[in-house]
This record gives sequence, C-alpha cells and structure tokens, in this order.
Amino acid sequence: MSAAALPIAQVDGRQATARATGVDELDRVLGGGLVPGAVVLLAGEPGVGKSTLLLDVAAKAASEEHPTLYVTGEESASQVRLRADRIGRCTTTCTSRPRRTCRRCWGTSTR
Repeated sequence: MSAAALPIAQVDGRQATARATGVDELDRVLGGGLVPGAVVLLAGEPGVGKSTLLLDVAAKAASEEHPTLYVTGEESASQVRLRADRIGRCTTTCTSRPRRTCRRCWGTSTR
C-alpha cells in the first residue's frame, strides 16, 4: 500500500479519532483512548497489573459490533479465565488466544 505525500493540513484527521477504552484514567493518559492503527506499549514491573488492566479494557471494548481478541504470550487460557472471573469480566465477545496458539492466530482470526 502506498499513498502520495500530502501536506498535513490536507490529511483527514477523522481517521485517527480515539475510541474510549472505558477506563477513564487510561483514556486520559492516551489522549482520549485508543486510535485505530496505533500501537501502545504498556510496561511495568511484574505483578503491577498490566495483564489485568488490559483484560479489563478488552472486555469493556468487546461487543457484537467490536469483537475483541486478547492475545497472551505468557498465560494459558485457564489463567486468563480465572483473571476474568476475578475482575468480573467474563464475556463471550472477548476471545482469548493463549501462548500455545499465538503463532497460529496472527492474521487468522475468524472475526
């Protein structure tokens, strides 16, 4: 995919409109939410709640119109389920891909 260079004033800014995550403080830090096509790196010490936060965000964002895929490289599906139960975010519209299947899921999601 290639596109001609454009002056910034001619670029349609509506394509980069942030979508709220449902977590007010995260939305504030991200400048309003997640922007389609953007990559966000969430880093921190082990055990501070990164996976729990992202599972909460994925579950809140998930809907019939916006199915969500939660990919993990370190946890099994049952570990993800236990965390989802613990935080009250067990949902059918948020799908998990555990570490053993990560190689197979890139670019092959059925939703």
